[in-house]
Amino acid sequence: MGQRENSISSVIQDCSVNTTYRIDTQSSPLPRIAHVEVGGTFGGSLVGLCGYLRNCDTERFHHEVLFFEPPPGSEMVLGSRWPVIDMGFPVSPLSHPEPGKWSKRLRTFLTNRPDLSKWLTLARGGWHLLASLPRAVRLARHFRRQNYDLIHCNNSFTYQVPTILGAWFARKPLVCHFRTIRRLTPWEGWLSRRSRVIVAVSRTVADALSCQRIRTPIVVCYNPRECPSPSPEATTLRCELLQGGTALVGTVSRLEDGKGIEDFLVAASLLQSRWPNVRYVIVGDGNNARAFEQKAGELGLQARVHFTGFRSNVSDYYASMDIFVCPSLAEGAQGVVIEAMLAGRPTVATRVGSIQELIREGDNGLIVNPSDPQTLARAIESLLVDSKLGQAMGARAAASARHLCDPVAQARMIDQVFTRAFSCQPFTNPVSKGTPEHHSNLLYSRTTVDRFAGERKAVSAGSEGDTQRIADNTRNFYENSYATDRRRDAYRGLRFTKMWYRAALQHCIPRLRVPGSRVLEVGCGYGLLGTYLSQLGARFVGVDIALSALSQFPKSSEVSCHPVVADATGLPFADASFDLVFCMEVLEHTLDPHALLDECFRVVRPGGHLVFSCPNYFSLVFIPKLLAELGVPYFREFVGRQFIDRWTTSFELRRLLASRGIVELQRAVRLHPPFFEKVDYRLSEKNPLRRINDWIFAAESRWGDSFPLNYIGQHTLCMVQAGGGNGRDGMKFPMRQAVESGDL
Repeated sequence: MGQRENSISSVIQDCSVNTTYRIDTQSSPLPRIAHVEVGGTFGGSLVGLCGYLRNCDTERFHHEVLFFEPPPGSEMVLGSRWPVIDMGFPVSPLSHPEPGKWSKRLRTFLTNRPDLSKWLTLARGGWHLLASLPRAVRLARHFRRQNYDLIHCNNSFTYQVPTILGAWFARKPLVCHFRTIRRLTPWEGWLSRRSRVIVAVSRTVADALSCQRIRTPIVVCYNPRECPSPSPEATTLRCELLQGGTALVGTVSRLEDGKGIEDFLVAASLLQSRWPNVRYVIVGDGNNARAFEQKAGELGLQARVHFTGFRSNVSDYYASMDIFVCPSLAEGAQGVVIEAMLAGRPTVATRVGSIQELIREGDNGLIVNPSDPQTLARAIESLLVDSKLGQAMGARAAASARHLCDPVAQARMIDQVFTRAFSCQPFTNPVSKGTPEHHSNLLYSRTTVDRFAGERKAVSAGSEGDTQRIADNTRNFYENSYATDRRRDAYRGLRFTKMWYRAALQHCIPRLRVPGSRVLEVGCGYGLLGTYLSQLGARFVGVDIALSALSQFPKSSEVSCHPVVADATGLPFADASFDLVFCMEVLEHTLDPHALLDECFRVVRPGGHLVFSCPNYFSLVFIPKLLAELGVPYFREFVGRQFIDRWTTSFELRRLLASRGIVELQRAVRLHPPFFEKVDYRLSEKNPLRRINDWIFAAESRWGDSFPLNYIGQHTLCMVQAGGGNGRDGMKFPMRQAVESGDL
């Protein structure tokens, strides 16, 4: 979990070892690094820094720690071995009061006016920079006076504007950590360019940064974490917490907004009737501690939930728990999840941040959606029912966590980053993570418009190893893309999204016999089509390579939807298994389109139907797409974000399908010129200019299957009957038909 208040205890004693060892700052020939930490309270960033200092190469750098405001006990943690300097900057609390009625109205007003909101964000960011100037000047003077060789911004740089400006003013090389997932403002993007390199604490955080306009190189270094060592009092502590119960479920967290503590309490209340002997413990303190205790009382959990406050022996609490829960709503790198896994605890965590890099669903832990207490309660109950399953998960979790977050390897990796930044070496080559399975492709840079362009060029001529690498990267892309539940997304301009689904439902389904049919969708994603077809009486099977998408599949006794994880080029079904196959917007993202088509036609019965769609670049979108690939900034939205993004046309799709079956229908989808969807995004529903889009939609509905319109839409939809291919075409090309009839 991002900044944790109690995780610091796992490294307090380690950092206090060998207190006689001190470096003379006046005579030391080593380069000097200033690690700047906001402080105020103990958090995950300070835990990560202590883990690094404990395992770094002491013969390479001399380290000093600067706090805006030292947290209580910082002298005990760091002062014995590494000098601690208090800059005397007050730190504001992380929690904010509940917004009032007028604040909520203002937010709603700005949400509906993105242009105004953008300008206000720029103004607020500019004001923040101006307000940070006094602190930046003080820091710059201190950096010059102490003659530091390198400045390390230990918190995410968005929280340390004075540090970045101070290093810039003092002309000192800067290395910035980034520990959270958030969208950067233009000012924050400008600040990121002051750093020589950005250190992301997980690949998920690096991906979130690289998708934005970050020109600074990005490397991935996990926080060094050591296995918590419980004391002999852990057994006594467990007995005190159980108080006659049989199992202990707990979490370690700062008691602040966004940590999901209320969801954890609600899940406990849902379990108390079926599991009255289960006890719960919440280790940590924060501004909302009293409010959460009151919530536990309202839910009738006073006798079952223990609020311990801040504890220095957090490793004993890990050892006491039977199940560890991380219910956070937003995180970067979940440090306490790593500590719980290292302690061998079966873990239930929410699908936020880098959790999918740590937990393999059902193997070494369980993953649930955030803000879903019911699902969280079911996941906890599944481990309570089968204790052997939990023990096996805990053992596998400990092994995977030790492999991923080896403290010495990660600390030496950070040493290498500091060395390159200090010596002004360019970050042009990948930097190793220190683990065998993550030793390449670690440098992220937005110096090119499309970071996957080079990979796409190698698709056609790649070796077997390249093919496997591309397949793995494609799978990882979709896993990350579907990690957030987007089925609930709603915004103006919604009628321009998934238009091929709408076209299939309006123009293909009425021509087919759906009730009682066996339907397969290849590349189904969240299964948006499954609910509708199941309600019509179909038996729906959805195939996708992303487990994160299929885990959010429609689940109801009223629908018959079955998700299957499989590659589209090797479907795990017998020949002629389905009556109807959908493959929408998948062909252009496949390494071998012919293999995909062969598999789709193999699993459909003779006489069955297949529905395909793909982008059509024989349309008005060709020029913006070309300019985007050439790097023109204004057309960035047309750059392919997926790992494989082929240029397809309506003619190519028809040719491929006509060689395998009879094309019964071809329709244009989205006849609108490029950027016309912004008319919907930016104008109110009452604006008469929106009628333009209404007219185009009406024309597409009426004449979209007529020549030449069916060849010039931004997307092409085709319905094919299986069997009788070899070039036969159920609807002839108009020019060829005229020639054959003798009219020309």
